[in-house]
Amino acid sequence: MLSPSYANRSSEERDIKIVETAKEIQTIIDNANGQKIMIKMDCEGAEYEIFENLSQSKILDKIDVIIMEWHDNGSKTIEDTLLKFGFNVFSRDLGPISGIITASK
Repeated sequence: MLSPSYANRSSEERDIKIVETAKEIQTIIDNANGQKIMIKMDCEGAEYEIFENLSQSKILDKIDVIIMEWHDNGSKTIEDTLLKFGFNVFSRDLGPISGIITASK
């Protein structure tokens, strides 16, 4: 779901394609030739659904670093998921409805 704080700033209509995140990341991993995987994520409120998909697919086991923004619903759910997959997590609030998480193994 697109963050209301972002959606209200744009009156321009856009077409978007929704893909299953875990499948897209697996393609990147398959082509990485053993290199470490870092993800930078700024999804304007969709990060909670994305993290549920990444958790269920266990693709987080294959990721080394994540740098991301969160919006609207706090960081706890995402932090708990990252900790469950063995990440060291640093989280900083940017305001009441957004923040940044840096996580690495």
